[in-house]
Amino acid sequence: MKIKNILSIALLSTIAILGSCNKEYEFTPPSKPTPVVPQPDAVNNIMWSGDFHHGGGGYPRFAEDTITSNPRMILGMDTGEGVKLFESHDNGITFGSEVIAAPNSGVKNEGKGNVFPLVLPNKDIVVAYRHLNDIDKYDQEPDGVKWWNIDLVVSKDGGLSYEFLSSALNDPRNPYNGDEGLESDQSEGAWEPFLYYNDELEELWCLYSRQNDGRDLHPLLLTMKRSTDYGATWGEEEVVTGIEQFGALGSAGMNGVVRTNSGQLIVVFETQSKKYNNAFSIGMVTSDDNGATWSEIKTVYDYPTGSSTYGAGAPYIAVLPDGKLIVTFQFGTFESTQFGYVMSDDNGSTWTSAYRMWGGEAKLWNTVFVSSKGLIYLATSGVNYKIGNQPENDATLGYPFYLFPKSTNDYVVDIDLPWDVEVGKNVNIHTWSFAPGATTKMWKLIDNGDGYFLLKSVHAEKYGYDKVVDLSGDDRNVHLWDNLGTDNQLWTVESISDDYYKITNKKFPNKVLTIENNAVGDGKSLIAIDEEAGLLEGQQFIAIPIQGYDDPFAEWLANQ
Repeated sequence: MKIKNILSIALLSTIAILGSCNKEYEFTPPSKPTPVVPQPDAVNNIMWSGDFHHGGGGYPRFAEDTITSNPRMILGMDTGEGVKLFESHDNGITFGSEVIAAPNSGVKNEGKGNVFPLVLPNKDIVVAYRHLNDIDKYDQEPDGVKWWNIDLVVSKDGGLSYEFLSSALNDPRNPYNGDEGLESDQSEGAWEPFLYYNDELEELWCLYSRQNDGRDLHPLLLTMKRSTDYGATWGEEEVVTGIEQFGALGSAGMNGVVRTNSGQLIVVFETQSKKYNNAFSIGMVTSDDNGATWSEIKTVYDYPTGSSTYGAGAPYIAVLPDGKLIVTFQFGTFESTQFGYVMSDDNGSTWTSAYRMWGGEAKLWNTVFVSSKGLIYLATSGVNYKIGNQPENDATLGYPFYLFPKSTNDYVVDIDLPWDVEVGKNVNIHTWSFAPGATTKMWKLIDNGDGYFLLKSVHAEKYGYDKVVDLSGDDRNVHLWDNLGTDNQLWTVESISDDYYKITNKKFPNKVLTIENNAVGDGKSLIAIDEEAGLLEGQQFIAIPIQGYDDPFAEWLANQ
């Protein structure tokens, strides 16, 4: 298999430290983690490493320095001591060289967090963060000292030291006395800065969410300011999305910005679902005029949920090496949050189903970052992270698809076991209710090179198993079995009509895949029997790719 940006076992186990380190950094990498063979996620054809872990901070954010004499990855995180930065000289396998870029003062209820590092074209390293002083809210003794700032510090010595640069937002507020039945200082604040350098305009942008001027939680505004002097001074505040789009109710939380390969700007953010009881969801706006105006809100991902659960929030966005977009987020409930992502291959017009990477923890504040080497970094608070890359479009890899019998769009060919149970031998294959994104319902066509192919289970591959559709020794039962490459595991197709195909076994060429008793529904087994005259509807199948690729059966036939 060709790999565009190699992330191999060797990289994980015996990688050499890249680039010479300046002695004054005194960089000593920690011990290497145990090598783990990268596995494809099966849904999006991204090869992922095993889990890594560094530190215990929250809200991780990556940056990359490729222009100074000290090339490295930079990892920022929130800690009790303040905003910390670490650096890596081995493509993110290990991190060291701790620097506190913005220390906490130690004053009760004053803190610095929501870190965002960025290396600028002038070689400065800037770090934005939320700086709050909320003494009044907790001690109930208004003292006139209160602010919600978005502050920046800068390093001009390659990350050795940082000094205060500016405040993109300085939002002093008088103590709030609890009028109108609200608690003191109810829900006030400014949150989650995102720094974006617009090369075309030669501007540094700082986007952040803040409470509206009416001191109410709704609408929460997504705003931005521009700087033409690398963050030393800032222009007037501009609303990216807020009152006009939301009306009286709405929110625009954590955000992220990218420029697509077509030149369009996309901002994703946490908002509220009109479909699911105003639970959190992921929205986006676009700009075709370099940020002068922004579109109406479109939906990236709605998590089906009731009003008692979290929904989907805290998004982050990146452009992958092949131009696809990836948006990470946390979803589920507050108590058991899942971390996953969706992707788009049409610049955000449509998005895939969500793919789950981690789960079972609370508050998985997350990030995605793509380095200049094409490596993809997914991270959550902790700091837990994976490193991945995209394989070349190799025909042997195959693209996942759903296999629908004729006469129904409600049922699909599926393997008979829960998604989180190890896949064993002799697993029954049947039809089951269609659920987009469920890997038990996904298959890959793997060309065998002799006019036949294997039908591989994406679900088994997800857990590191190589399992294929197998015709058992009774020449009738069809099940999942280890990939042995034998003739009873090889199949071919013949076009019938309207994109439907019959699927025939190599060892028994008179046997075609069939839904038992020609009855489609939950738990109806897949078997192989003689072809009926004219073909039953249960002997005709259509392959629907999950990410917009061509019909895999038609593509395979065209290449024979």
